[in-house]
Amino acid sequence: MISSRSLCQLEFKTRSLCQLEFKSKDVSKTLIFFEQVFGWKTLPITLQDYFVIDVPEDSSFGISVSPSSQDEGTESPTIAYFRCDQPLDEILNHIKNFGGRVIEGPRSVPAYGKAIKLSEPGGITIGLFFPHAESMLSKVEGEAN
Repeated sequence: MISSRSLCQLEFKTRSLCQLEFKSKDVSKTLIFFEQVFGWKTLPITLQDYFVIDVPEDSSFGISVSPSSQDEGTESPTIAYFRCDQPLDEILNHIKNFGGRVIEGPRSVPAYGKAIKLSEPGGITIGLFFPHAESMLSKVEGEAN
């Protein structure tokens, strides 16, 4: 078990939860269920094979749905993405130094930044998002201030 002291010694910090990614065996059924049960509408855009849910304007995070991989055992079904403002190279070193591994990325998220998925030693998949300095996300946050 990692003590809270060792966690505080990490050189980087995530800023906030920024994205929940749900993995689905049948994306169209999931999107219909989300709309019928929760009233969540799908935006008329997709980012690669991710379908974006229209969240309230005051939401601090987004929601997306993507197809689950063929190998069901390699990743957890829901992935939380945390915004990270430190350089990607530094974060990659920390992941490796503490027993994690990058399982996807870095991949470009057009107009926003880059994302990676990592697996921690216990097998949980976590996403980290690195916004571009002049991304759409930065512009939206600037308007809110």
